[in-house]
Amino acid sequence: MEVKKQKPLYVCEQVEVDRSPSFDDLVWEGLPAISLCDIVTGERPRLSTDVRVCWNRWRAAIYFRFTCEDDHVIATMTHHDDSLYEEDVVEVFICETCKLSAYKEFEVSPVNVKFDAMIHYDPAHPPIRVNREWHALDWKTETRVRPGSYVSIWELPLHNFGGGVPSVGDVWRLNFFRIDRGCGWPDEFSAWSPVGTMQFHTPEKFGFMQFA
Repeated sequence: MEVKKQKPLYVCEQVEVDRSPSFDDLVWEGLPAISLCDIVTGERPRLSTDVRVCWNRWRAAIYFRFTCEDDHVIATMTHHDDSLYEEDVVEVFICETCKLSAYKEFEVSPVNVKFDAMIHYDPAHPPIRVNREWHALDWKTETRVRPGSYVSIWELPLHNFGGGVPSVGDVWRLNFFRIDRGCGWPDEFSAWSPVGTMQFHTPEKFGFMQFA
């Protein structure tokens, strides 16, 4: 498919690993970095967020690392599928079919609580429908709070997506987000592909990820 130039493109490199990369694994250092920006304006936020992604076809998984500058972590929720977006959180919305009428939402808090759901989207008949009964199988995450930051690493098996293991050159649609509750500063809402509004669920604005 043709990638539209006005939306960002990330080339997801295949890496040779026999396990999920750890927090400081050298694998991450060789990958392209995504810097999130203000979701509305596209400007640089006060707190930086670095995202790196890779995949391995033999392990049939995608790997993510979020490195989040943070001077005050707010994360009190403890149950799977709690409304994590009311506090500090990192998120990925993924549409493997590129049809945008349905996509999957993944969230992780700084204390490693997870949220996952299937989203059904029809702009002619809002609002979105959120299926919290859908859960990603074998999705593994680990998150650590460090002085001035937190880091979250994910292993997301490809069997959670239609079509099986992608081929080199395949393109998915997705967007990365982060919410930081300010505690004395204004709340920050960051994205990879700016939306122009505060509406995260605008899949027309998703960027592109191409498997290499």
